[in-house]
Amino acid sequence: MSPLELITQCDNEDTLATEGTAKKNSPIVEKDVAQEKSYWKSFYSNFSLAIPSQFCVLTATEVDKVSQPIVEFGCGNARDSIYLANQGFNVFATDLSAEVISKNQTKTPCAGSVEFVSVDATNEEQVKSIIDKARAAKATCNLVVYSRFFLHSIDEDQENLFIEALAKALVAGDEIHSEYRSKEDESLPKVYGKSHYRRYIDTPALLQKLQGKGFDVLYEITGRG
Repeated sequence: MSPLELITQCDNEDTLATEGTAKKNSPIVEKDVAQEKSYWKSFYSNFSLAIPSQFCVLTATEVDKVSQPIVEFGCGNARDSIYLANQGFNVFATDLSAEVISKNQTKTPCAGSVEFVSVDATNEEQVKSIIDKARAAKATCNLVVYSRFFLHSIDEDQENLFIEALAKALVAGDEIHSEYRSKEDESLPKVYGKSHYRRYIDTPALLQKLQGKGFDVLYEITGRG
């Protein structure tokens, strides 16, 4: 049996909390890091939706809040982080944007706990540091890595670095819960348009990549509409 576990879901339904990238060879747009940073800084300075995503609620029903802390990558405005904390989870929520993290740090959950940290998900040392910190929060525990609409906001090179960092930092019994946009979504209209980078992920290729790093796929579904 592979030493790591993965629960993954791909979603080609457009929702209100979208992040994005385009595939490298996509005619839509190439990723411009400076432009993306500016876009998301502006987006989250005006985006205040507090309702959690459906994927977040699903994750909350599948994870053991007593023994499994959650590390979120790409937390955005913290809509899911705060919900998970309010359900009693110990949450470590990360985002590359220091501005977003600073704003999130003013938010306090009614229950549980959440710590907001600026982390570069492509930096192996930073990924290991936050995962080790979360693991230390519960003695001899396994943890859950959570990301929603994050994977498709990074390019494939960044994805490879992120997966490599996770493969090195996680241990047997840890899980990854992830929702992202799949290739089936590319031709559908978007609430927030196509002005920012959005990569439509080839799910079979991603799963093959993860399995090659030692992950077992426990559950995967592609939804639409």
